[in-house]
Amino acid sequence: CVFVLVLVCVCVCVCSRTCTRVCLRMLLGSFLRSYHHTPSLRRLGVAGVGGVLRMSTESLSLPVWRLNDKTQVDEVRVSPKVFGVEQIRSDILHTVVVWQRAKRRQGTASAKTRAEVAGSGRKIRPQKGTGFARHGDAYAPIFVGGGRAHGPRPRSYDYSLPKQVRRLGLIHALSSKQQTGSLVVVDSFSKGSLVPPGSETSQSVLKTQHVVRTLQNWGLCRHGAVDFPFSTQPVPLPVKSSDLAVELPS
Repeated sequence: CVFVLVLVCVCVCVCSRTCTRVCLRMLLGSFLRSYHHTPSLRRLGVAGVGGVLRMSTESLSLPVWRLNDKTQVDEVRVSPKVFGVEQIRSDILHTVVVWQRAKRRQGTASAKTRAEVAGSGRKIRPQKGTGFARHGDAYAPIFVGGGRAHGPRPRSYDYSLPKQVRRLGLIHALSSKQQTGSLVVVDSFSKGSLVPPGSETSQSVLKTQHVVRTLQNWGLCRHGAVDFPFSTQPVPLPVKSSDLAVELPS
């Protein structure tokens, strides 16, 4: 009886240690996956907005241009905390861009398993007596035309990113554009600003060729559609090269 009791205790200890090891491994694995997909502020070296941004103390002014004829009409003062960062953090920009592209992924890739492939579930040959391997239906993953094992399934590629990192990514992007001279401030996106001088157009319809010609003068229409994410009003821009006209907003 004593031997049996000791044996039971040893088995319980071994089982508990095994269960504890498995649980710790699962918890550690989930933590590492979340740690890998969610960059923290400490990993990026972000202790605070004021601590990582070496910004210019001088006031910044950007010229305001008229879109159709490249004429400077005014100047606008901008905050050096947003547009005057001197040391650009490429790692933060890369982190934010990867996060944005991951959020935009559709995640609709899907492959059929052997249970989803259309066909009969009949056993293709007897279990014994034929000299061939044992098989069930003809739609196993090892057969041509069968289901796919561990294939892609619809899922979301989105993951969380700290708001401070998102804010820093936007600040560093705007400062980088301002340093390289790629930041252009225009007065308006109205019809008069988009139509080149001397072009004829009606009062309610804006021709795509006029818009394309105006944007090409700025080098903004090289690869088709143009996006203006920071505009405060609807922008009547062509979305396809086959468009004949774009309706103006009221």
